[in-house]
Amino acid sequence: FLLPGETSTDSTVQLVTSHTRHSYDPTGAGGSVSSRCVACHMVKTAKSALPWDIADHTMRVIKPVESLDMFDAGGNASDGLVIPHSCASSTVGCHNSGTSPGGNYLVGVGDLRSDSTARVTLLSAVNAYESKFGTRKSTGSDVAATLGAIEGAVTLGGVPIEGARVSPDRGEDYDVTAADGKFRLLLPGGTYNLRAQHPSFKTTTIQNVSAMAGAVNAGIGLVLQSKGTEAAYVGSQKCKICHDSHYDKWVKTLHNRGLRYVDAGDDRDLNQQIVADFGAEGVGRTISSTVADFAALGSAQIRLLRQNGKYTMTLVNGDGTTFGTFEAVRSYGGGRGDWKQRFLTRLPGGGEGNFILPAQWGEAKKRWKPYHLTDHWFDSTAQKFKSLAKRRSFEYRCIACHSTGLEAEYVAAVDEVRVRFSELNTGCERCHGPGGDHYRTGDKTKILNPSNFLLSQQKNLCSGCHTRGNSVAAPDGNNSSGYPVASRTETSAGSGVFSLKLYSAKDSENNPASTGFLALAPTVWSEDTYKVTSTTADPTFSPVTNLRPVAKGHRQQGIDFSQGLHSAFLTCSTCHDPHGGDNPAQLKKLDGSLIVNGQINEGNLCLQCHGPNGVASRKFTTVDNLKKHFVGGISSHTGQESVFTCTKCHFVATASTFEKWDIKSHGFKAIEPQVSLNMWLSGGDDNSDPTRQGVGTTTSDDIMPNSCNGCHQHNIARDGSLAALKTGVSIYNAWKSGGGGAVQ
Repeated sequence: FLLPGETSTDSTVQLVTSHTRHSYDPTGAGGSVSSRCVACHMVKTAKSALPWDIADHTMRVIKPVESLDMFDAGGNASDGLVIPHSCASSTVGCHNSGTSPGGNYLVGVGDLRSDSTARVTLLSAVNAYESKFGTRKSTGSDVAATLGAIEGAVTLGGVPIEGARVSPDRGEDYDVTAADGKFRLLLPGGTYNLRAQHPSFKTTTIQNVSAMAGAVNAGIGLVLQSKGTEAAYVGSQKCKICHDSHYDKWVKTLHNRGLRYVDAGDDRDLNQQIVADFGAEGVGRTISSTVADFAALGSAQIRLLRQNGKYTMTLVNGDGTTFGTFEAVRSYGGGRGDWKQRFLTRLPGGGEGNFILPAQWGEAKKRWKPYHLTDHWFDSTAQKFKSLAKRRSFEYRCIACHSTGLEAEYVAAVDEVRVRFSELNTGCERCHGPGGDHYRTGDKTKILNPSNFLLSQQKNLCSGCHTRGNSVAAPDGNNSSGYPVASRTETSAGSGVFSLKLYSAKDSENNPASTGFLALAPTVWSEDTYKVTSTTADPTFSPVTNLRPVAKGHRQQGIDFSQGLHSAFLTCSTCHDPHGGDNPAQLKKLDGSLIVNGQINEGNLCLQCHGPNGVASRKFTTVDNLKKHFVGGISSHTGQESVFTCTKCHFVATASTFEKWDIKSHGFKAIEPQVSLNMWLSGGDDNSDPTRQGVGTTTSDDIMPNSCNGCHQHNIARDGSLAALKTGVSIYNAWKSGGGGAVQ
C-alpha cells in the first residue's frame, strides 16, 4: 500500500489501517507483504498441482463463518474439504501457521471429517473475524449456536436463476446463487428483509423473514421480475463508492436512522439504539393510570420489559387478564436527545404488517405518552384492549415515506398492503431515483439530479413526505393511506391484487404538483379564534387578518413553506443540506447572533440573503438598521445583540410531535401576541362553539404560541395569565411603534 517516500503515519496508511482494521507498520518484518489487497480479496480456493494453489478471482472476502458453515454441513460431499477463508490466506501467509501473529486459523487442506481440532480452529477464526468486522459479537465457545440459517431459491417464471446475489437488509452476509438458484445465509436470530439482485432483472425483496438461532428456515422463495424499462435500485452503499463525502454525511441523519431493527443483527449497540426506559434488565416497569396522560387506562396496565436483548409490552386488561405480549421488532426515532421513540410489532393474525405499539417515549423530558391508545388500541369504557384493523399497519399508513425503492400491493384476499423495498428509510435513490443503470455505466444522464429540477419540482420532492394529507386513491378501495397514492390498478384479471402507483422522485421531475397523489389535510390552528371580530365587551380583542394558516400538527413544513412569500424564490435546499450536516436540522449555516463585534454577522444563515451583500429586496444595510429591527421601542432590548436570532421570532414552535410545542412553523411569518390573546378570549383552539368567541371565560393553555415566546415564556406566553397576555400585547405594540420589525 505504500507509495514512495511514505511512512506509517501518512494519510494513505491511516486509511489502509482503518479499512483492514489491523495495525500496519511497513518497517516491520513482512509488513509490506502481509497487508496486500490480495491477502483478503484473492484467496487461493482452487487447486492445480497442489491444494490450494489457484486464487479465486471474484475479489470477495471469504468469511470464516462460511468455512464453519460448510464444516457443519459435512464438508464438500466428495472429499470432506472446506473452503479456505480470507483470514488464513495462503496467498501471502496470514494466520496459517503456528508462528502467525494473532493465531493460526488454517484447518488444513485434507478431509476434515475426522479432524477433531478443525471445528475449534474455525470457531476461533469466526470469533476473531467478527470481533473486528462483523455485526455478531463473539460469544465464547460456539458462535454458530447463536446463528440461524435461511435457505431458499431465486427464480424467474419458475426457472432457477444463477448468479443472483441474495443479501439481508443489514449486516454483511450474502450468497450468490448457483445453477439451481439456491442460496443459504447464516445470520443472527432476528427478522430480516431479503433482497435478490441480478444485473439482468429487477431487484426483488421479501419482507420479515425470520432467522432462528440454531435452526433452519427453509423454502424461502425470491421471484425476480423482468426489468423492462425501469432501472433497478441498488442501495445507498453503492453510492458511497464514488460519492463518499455525501454518503458520510447522510448516514448520520434522521433520514437514514429513523427506522431500525431491534435485534442482534442491527449495526448499532442496543443500549444506544433503544433510549426509552423499559426498566431494569429482567425487572421492567409498569405504566398505569397514575402516569401522566394515561388516565384512560383506569385499572388496565401496560407492562414494559427488556430482557436478553428483547423489548416487550404486555397489555393487561382492566380485569387483570392479559390481552397479549408484543415484542418490539423495529424502533422509530430516538438517539438525538430531543426526539420521540416509537416501537413496531407484529400482531397475531396481522399478516405481514407491522403495527406501532400504544406507548411512545419522549427523550426531552424522559417520559412515556400514549400513542393512539384510546382510538386504536384500548376501549376505555369496557376497560379492554382490542385488536387493530389491518389498515392501521405501518405498511398501510406510513411506509412510503420511510423506505426507498418501494413497491406496494393491496392483496384483497387477506385485506392488507404488502410491500417490497430496496432499503428502509430515506436513501439516496429516494431523491435521485433508481440508480442501477448509473451505477453500472457511470452515465450521469441515467440518474436524477434534483438541483436541475424546476423550483416547484424541487420543493415538491421534499413536500411529498413533509406534509399531511390522505391518498387520492385508497389502497383497499375505501380507506385512504397517509402517503401519496395516485392510483390502484389490478395486476391481473380476477387476482384481487392491486398495485399502487406511488409518488416518486421521477414524479417530481415530470410533475410540479403532488395534488394527483395526496389530498392535503393539514392540522392547523383555528383561524376563527383570532380573525373573527369580537361581539363581546372586552376591548382587547382585535382581529388579526394578515396571518396565514399556522401548523399545529407535525410533518407540515412543506405546507407552511408553500404559503409564505419565500416559496416563490427559495427551495428547502436553500437553507438545508439534503445530504446532512453537523447540526440536527441539516442547516447549511446556523442561525447565530445577528451582530458580532459591532458588525452584521454575515455568517448568519438568514443574513446570507437579508444582509448587506444579500440578494433579497428586504435586507439590512447597516448595523443601526438591524438593531432597530429587534430593539424597536423597547429599551430593554438594547445591548441584547447576542440574544436575538431570526428563528426566535420567525420560526415559532407552534406544532407538536410529542410535547407541546416541539416543532417550529416554516411559514416565516412573525406571530404577534394579539393572536394568543384573541384565542384566549375565544375559548381556546379546542373550542368549537362559535357563541363562545370572545367571552373570555377559559383558562385553557391550548393557545397558539407567539413570536415573543422565544424569550418570554410567561409574561407574554400563551401559558401565562390573561392579564399577562394583555400586558404582552401592550409591550408588543410599543415595540412596533418604535420601529420594531422594520427592515429599511
